Amino acid sequence: MELTIVIAIIGILAVASIPSYKYFVSKSIINSCLQEAKNYTNNVLYSLHDQDNGIVSSSPVINSCDTITDAQGWTLQTQDKIVATVSSPPNIRIICDVPNGGICKTVY
Repeated sequence: MELTIVIAIIGILAVASIPSYKYFVSKSIINSCLQEAKNYTNNVLYSLHDQDNGIVSSSPVINSCDTITDAQGWTLQTQDKIVATVSSPPNIRIICDVPNGGICKTVY
């Protein structure tokens, strides 16, 4: 009898915690992609505004995001926004506004 009650309580706690777990997992995936996009944006900004003309933007190294806009070859005249897509959950993008200082925001 006591074992049944303990198992029932554990089951109730598990069912109650699954939505929270899924929320925190998806939030960490979004934050990882946001950090990756922001790091790449900072590298692009550095290469665009550095006084040494030999520095060129490199291609993004993608680990956490699904895709990131490749800014290789951008100049001050051709700079644009960097858009990164999150692999999961779908339809979430990170937009970094390079012409206005590289501020990044998450768009749901």
